[in-house]
Amino acid sequence: MLTLPWVVEALGRATGMYVPGPLTDSIAVLSRVVVAVEEFLDGIAWPVAPT
Repeated sequence: MLTLPWVVEALGRATGMYVPGPLTDSIAVLSRVVVAVEEFLDGIAWPVAPT
């Protein structure tokens, strides 16, 4: 899997983020996507606190 700023690429996956092999491999891909989203949101300071 390649992770760059604002890009997550899971090689060999289907559009549903399913990868061949054990189900835990697909779960690992989804986990990395969630981490990438979290890092992105942290990087743009989201959500913005109400003033």
